[in-house]
Amino acid sequence: MTGMNYDWDEIVVPNELVDAWGPEGSETIVAGLSIDYLRFQSESLKNLFKMEKQIIKKHDSETPVTTNFHSLPNKMIDYQKWAKDQDIISYDSYPTYDAPTYKPAFLYDLMRSLKHQPFMLMESAPSQVKWQPYSPLKRPGQMAATELQAVVAHGADTVQFFQLKQAVGGSEKFHSAVIAHSQRTDTRVFKELVDLGHKLKRAGSTILGSTINAKVGIVFDWSNFWSYEYVDGISQDMGYVDLILDYYR
Repeated sequence: MTGMNYDWDEIVVPNELVDAWGPEGSETIVAGLSIDYLRFQSESLKNLFKMEKQIIKKHDSETPVTTNFHSLPNKMIDYQKWAKDQDIISYDSYPTYDAPTYKPAFLYDLMRSLKHQPFMLMESAPSQVKWQPYSPLKRPGQMAATELQAVVAHGADTVQFFQLKQAVGGSEKFHSAVIAHSQRTDTRVFKELVDLGHKLKRAGSTILGSTINAKVGIVFDWSNFWSYEYVDGISQDMGYVDLILDYYR
């Protein structure tokens, strides 16, 4: 019976014989097959991470070990199960230029909830990214506002940027950086980053390690995420994340 597998060898890999489709390559006409495969993918990748972490810990038992989580949330990985094996939750935040402010806010809260403690803002963009249909420069003050939203309002304990120096080639050569192609330190972006650093240094002792006593809770669950979106017959316009965001907003 689908949903009653006892061994990973019983998992059916998505293929045309079971009508696979969808951007993740894991959606089938039989929802249980898709859900089984997503669980298999998440657990297999987690086992790889645990193996790599164990190797690192043999040489350094003190430095925290983590791996980047990122937005949407990622349907292929159950962050809630992965969180148990992270020494600290780290998150890459790249909201689109037209994203409503409540969407990154929800994702920050989700990251903080994974271990019920502050998280690490592992990556963010000093200005423009290179992968959106339109990738505008961030307006004056916009970068600081998005970083402070994560740190002050939603429990991040770090602010870090990708990348330090702008690449001269490759797919991310037009992705913004702390130091642009010009190599100058008198650019607007560089000056705004320095100013942000000063502000965080002044506020750090007040907000570092802070937590919040929430008055309202919203349940986000990866099994429900998978089950809801892989069951046909209700409405293709109903997305699990979109519904959660409606309530969160």
